[in-house]
Amino acid sequence: MTRSVYLSIVFLCFILTGQVSKAQEVDSTYIGFYDQKLSATLYIERNYLTLTSDEGEKSTSYRPNTPTKIGAGFSINNTAFNFAYGYGLNFLLDKDMGKTKSFDFQLHHYGRKFIFDVFIQRYRGFYVEGENQQITLYPDLKARQYGLHGQYVFNGKKFSHKAAFNQNERQKHSAGSFTLGGGMYMNRIESGENVLRSEKVELDNFQFGISGGYAYTWAIGQHWFLSGSGTIGANFSHERTDEGRKWQAYPTSFFRFAFGYNHEKWALALNYHNNSVYPSLGKDSAIELSSGTLMLAFTKRFDTMPFFSPKQK
Repeated sequence: MTRSVYLSIVFLCFILTGQVSKAQEVDSTYIGFYDQKLSATLYIERNYLTLTSDEGEKSTSYRPNTPTKIGAGFSINNTAFNFAYGYGLNFLLDKDMGKTKSFDFQLHHYGRKFIFDVFIQRYRGFYVEGENQQITLYPDLKARQYGLHGQYVFNGKKFSHKAAFNQNERQKHSAGSFTLGGGMYMNRIESGENVLRSEKVELDNFQFGISGGYAYTWAIGQHWFLSGSGTIGANFSHERTDEGRKWQAYPTSFFRFAFGYNHEKWALALNYHNNSVYPSLGKDSAIELSSGTLMLAFTKRFDTMPFFSPKQK
């Protein structure tokens, strides 16, 4: 990926962040806010990128051997500034599953009217778990994905993604919203013979499209919540075939779930994201690329720290 592409993604993120950080009118009957200006988070996280090859009636899933991460982060004024850093627990890896070299950056931003997700993922080295827990290693199998996914939230006045996935707001009463948007993805997959397919695979695919869905949060009692959202859609790509070039349609999906407890001073939440695209899709074969995150996070809210407070005269 060239530097110009990286800069374009970062620039677009800043634009979207600026658009969604503007004050929006909300229904205070449904959405509540916290008085604290500073919060700190400790989390355990697992990122992944899985390849699934379907050829005829045979389906094989190729998984990376990546570590669980522990990390910490903090935010000021919820959306004004936030930072997080994670450390991989490599010593917990099962060596029988081989070695995976990976770089996985995922950004999930939740605004009042717009949400967006950025994926920059590079993986080399996968394994397949067969019958009787037999492990087969594929150290030269490579997969890359660069993606941007966004959705418009129609009912942002009553429904809050932030309450479910960031814990910097509170969903007072159950509410939901339809969403509409789309995404674009650039994927590259390389494998030898008899891995993903019988022949050698060198696949480059760029696709873009539209998707829509629905999101809903159940407010359980005063503090508990359960949230789920899903989008499905179609991406399109201009492919080169033996008969020339033609447009090809691919299915896509994005699912999110969150469950937790929001107290006035702290929060504990488990959330999960899964995004699926198809870099290759034919009559008798398909390659699915599935990426996502599973995270358990504890957040502590603090009153304004002394160095953020006006000096007393």
